[in-house]
Amino acid sequence: MQSVIDFITENCEKPFDMDSIPSELVNISSGQIASKPVEQSLTSIPEKGTVILDKFIAQRLVEGGEKDFWDAVPKFAMATTFGSMKKALSFDKDKKLVLDPEMLFHRLLCVARHREINLKEVLS
Repeated sequence: MQSVIDFITENCEKPFDMDSIPSELVNISSGQIASKPVEQSLTSIPEKGTVILDKFIAQRLVEGGEKDFWDAVPKFAMATTFGSMKKALSFDKDKKLVLDPEMLFHRLLCVARHREINLKEVLS
């Protein structure tokens, strides 16, 4: 357990610092701030899970339910995650590197903010 805590503390964006809790959802490994759709999707997971559980109980565990307990469980839509956010670097069909300047700029600002770097220097 201590090695996990040490790894997170050394390699991630200060997840245990209670004095600097961000107001937005942040990826602790990259410092990337979640877009609104990603934030809404990830924060709604507990409610979606409760709905799925209630449906499972009603269909399989309540007497007279329409399905047998051992029937296959249908797949549910996956959450929109940080991985689904726009990539700063990608390749086109000819394997040429494509840079997204807007995303690179956004990430540069995030890094500058979290590392307490002077924005005037970053933007010069």
